[in-house]
Amino acid sequence: MFGMQRSALFALFGGLVLTVWAGQWAAGVAENEARYAFDQAAAARFLQIKERLDACEGVLRGLQGFFAGSAEVGRDEFRSYVQRLDLETRLPGVQVIGFARRVPFAAREAYVDAVRADRRLAATAGPAFSIQPAGERPEYLVIEYAEPATGNEAALGFDLLSESARRSAVERARTDAAPAASAPVKLVQEVADQASFLLIMPIYANGAPIATGAERQEAFVGVVYAAFRMEDLARAVFGHDADRVALTVLDLGQTGGGDGIALPLLRLAPAGRPSPNSAYSRQTTLAFGGRQWRMQTEAADAPVAIGRTVAVVLAGGALISVLLFALLQAAAGARARALKLADGMTCELREAEARTRAVLDNTLDAIITIDEQGLIESFNLAAERLFGHNAQAVLGRNVKLLMPEPYAGEHDNYLRAYRDSGVRKIIGSGREVVGRRADGSCFPIDLAVTEVVVNDRRRFIGLIRDITERKGAEERLLEINRRFDHAAEAAGLGVWDWDIATDKLLWDERMYALYGVRREDFDGAYAAWENAVHPDDRQTAVAALQAAVRGDAPFDCEFRIRIRVRRPPGEQIRHIKANGLVLRNTQGQAQRMIGINYDISERKQMEQMKNEFVSTVSHELRTPLTSIRGSLGLLDGGAAGQLPDAAKSLIAIAAGNCERLVTLINDILDMEKIASERMSFDLTTQPLMPLVEQAVEANQGYAVQHDVCLEIVARLPAACAQVDPDRFLQVLANLLSNAAKFSPPGETVGVSLQRRGECLRVEVVDRGPGVPEEFRARLFEKFSQADGSTTRDKGGSGLGLSISRALVERMGGEIGFSSAAGEGCCFWFELPEVPAEARAPASLGAPL
Repeated sequence: MFGMQRSALFALFGGLVLTVWAGQWAAGVAENEARYAFDQAAAARFLQIKERLDACEGVLRGLQGFFAGSAEVGRDEFRSYVQRLDLETRLPGVQVIGFARRVPFAAREAYVDAVRADRRLAATAGPAFSIQPAGERPEYLVIEYAEPATGNEAALGFDLLSESARRSAVERARTDAAPAASAPVKLVQEVADQASFLLIMPIYANGAPIATGAERQEAFVGVVYAAFRMEDLARAVFGHDADRVALTVLDLGQTGGGDGIALPLLRLAPAGRPSPNSAYSRQTTLAFGGRQWRMQTEAADAPVAIGRTVAVVLAGGALISVLLFALLQAAAGARARALKLADGMTCELREAEARTRAVLDNTLDAIITIDEQGLIESFNLAAERLFGHNAQAVLGRNVKLLMPEPYAGEHDNYLRAYRDSGVRKIIGSGREVVGRRADGSCFPIDLAVTEVVVNDRRRFIGLIRDITERKGAEERLLEINRRFDHAAEAAGLGVWDWDIATDKLLWDERMYALYGVRREDFDGAYAAWENAVHPDDRQTAVAALQAAVRGDAPFDCEFRIRIRVRRPPGEQIRHIKANGLVLRNTQGQAQRMIGINYDISERKQMEQMKNEFVSTVSHELRTPLTSIRGSLGLLDGGAAGQLPDAAKSLIAIAAGNCERLVTLINDILDMEKIASERMSFDLTTQPLMPLVEQAVEANQGYAVQHDVCLEIVARLPAACAQVDPDRFLQVLANLLSNAAKFSPPGETVGVSLQRRGECLRVEVVDRGPGVPEEFRARLFEKFSQADGSTTRDKGGSGLGLSISRALVERMGGEIGFSSAAGEGCCFWFELPEVPAEARAPASLGAPL
């Protein structure tokens, strides 16, 4: 029995020893497996954070290319671009993507006014826009676009240079032409207490050289940036693991900057979990955007899991089979967990790659990535649509298959020369080139190329946009300009362009010919044109020009210019007709003025000859006609004795025709006086009703000859205006005689004096056939008659209405008519009424 007890003791002791040994061995295996799984998971999470940051950097590089490929990126284009990125789904942790513009101190107020006037901003954001924080600084880097707009309103107007961490990152990005990350900051729109950082990408002026630091400083326009909330980024990457691990991220300062103060960027600890165990800890250093981060993660569940494994092994130590089975199961379970974790990380990496690919495939522009040898590495959907190639068919092939000759033959040599010398041609800027589709057809494109280095490998990203429509529009515009030039040349038109801000003039060749100067002798100064204008006309021409700039009146002016001639030496005078159109900005401010000049010297000479001829002929005819009219009157009155009836009839016809000739000559003389500005006016304040009554009485006899009655149908006894009584009666006589002449027999012509606002209107209404539609536009022209044939049954010279218009306008009024075919016509003229308190006699005797 004792032996059995001893055997039992030995067995128990052996079992206990074996159990303890097995427990220790199992604990070690479990711990190694857990540490291995933890290390793999931590490395994968760190890699995911790096890839998430790289993906955002790629988005900013795409934005950089978007700016490089556009003359100006507007607010709506920027918003549309960012909205297609779907940040919340594809890049969680990114609070905002924005654009900040460099604003010199001198342009600060103009910039703020321009942004406030932008109607695309919300009604509350636009008028309240200002640069924050306030204060005078040499320059500002003002956040102008921030998307998504909701939740980021406070960022608009913030000056990135006003705070040291942001300013340091901006300066590094601007100087190095590379992305730069900031030290930990708190976002101005932050409502919680999360630490954040900015990733900043510089934007330079299109086409500007940026090979040296000085050139980059000069070409710097602004930045595009992404703001990360670090806790949101970590939780998006770690997912449910964020509740089982503690994560600490410290910012160690700039890369290569030596030891500095470590700034906390993130301290994330799971709530309600045991304190992290430093034995299950992994630490790594991440270089990103020119800064170094130390990232450390610690597990909270690993010690509990190991203790549980040891307890299971010790509880089953009595039975070797159970112990072995438990050990094998524990080992198998640990390995399965490790494999599952690795599979999960692989799946998430693929999802991240798919998200990045989705961003690239949903851009409107073609994006192509090539390596240093020119081999295609990526080809998005827009590129497939643009070039007609399937992505799988072109990956790994030389990019020159997308180029026609001679670009295709030169491309490899260009890449080789760039690798050897580093001299850029289009990298970092944009240019127009020609692309070739899969079917061999060629088309114009805008190409912007950006260079990136990832894992010590140089790649080139090309942003491509089809500009076929734009080039077609440019060709059509050039053709229109050519036609305009030919038409202007044929018509003798000189075209000018005045930049109002710089006071510079741009002339075409015809303008130089008109003003008798050579292109090389003309400095483009506005004063040069002003000096060329004749001194007597200069004030009038300049006043007309300034009135057009103010918007008071269109520029339509005639003036004389002085031209120096060599043979014979001296000056020549030319008469110029000028018209112009003012171009204004959205605030209504005049920016430019474009117009034409043409020589009207020959026309002026012909008008002078015509006026002199008309004056001479009219005066030479009126004297004998006056004598003839007097002689015919004596004969008709019986001075030569009683005449036969037939002779009396002939004398009456001759007298009537003589009267018509005298009237015609008087009208011609009136027109000549008006044209030569020799007709005088004696303007006095007069009651109009007595003048209307006088005109009706004076023309009643003429109306009776046509079996028509003149009747005043509306009166204003006390209404006064400034008029020349004789000219007023002349105008009304013309209108009354026309109404009587064209009214049917037995009808009444109505005459009225009415008040219309601040004017007095005189109306003459007849019941005649009205004015034909096709004749109305020429009614007030000289010698205009609806029936211009030699057999017309109504007399008249066709000058009465033209003279009437000139007289009414000289008295400060306006004349017009209304007519309906077959329903008669209403002729009217209006004169400004003189109020009762201002009725003092006034006279104006200056010639017209």
